Amino acid sequence: MQIDKIKSYISSAGYDFQDYSGRGMNGKRCLGIVVENDSAANVVLAIISAATENNPHDLSNEDLLDDIFELCSVLSDSKSDSLGHDTIIYWPRIEWVP
Repeated sequence: MQIDKIKSYISSAGYDFQDYSGRGMNGKRCLGIVVENDSAANVVLAIISAATENNPHDLSNEDLLDDIFELCSVLSDSKSDSLGHDTIIYWPRIEWVP
């Protein structure tokens, strides 16, 4: 799944995305979301729920289901870092493309 499509699903869930380079990534940038008091599991569920409810790409049911399965796979491998009061949830396998 292309990062632009993932970004649109994240936006449809009400989150703002950004680039991030986590521990051990050696400067490589990936997709991240800053949250105040939320777990990675809740964020992923919110993104999948929003994709299902909003269907921002106006896909057929079959294509939307394919996207949901792919989102589950891609977003299941998250990591998080503390930013003081906030937390960033990020996905090292999703290379950042501005």
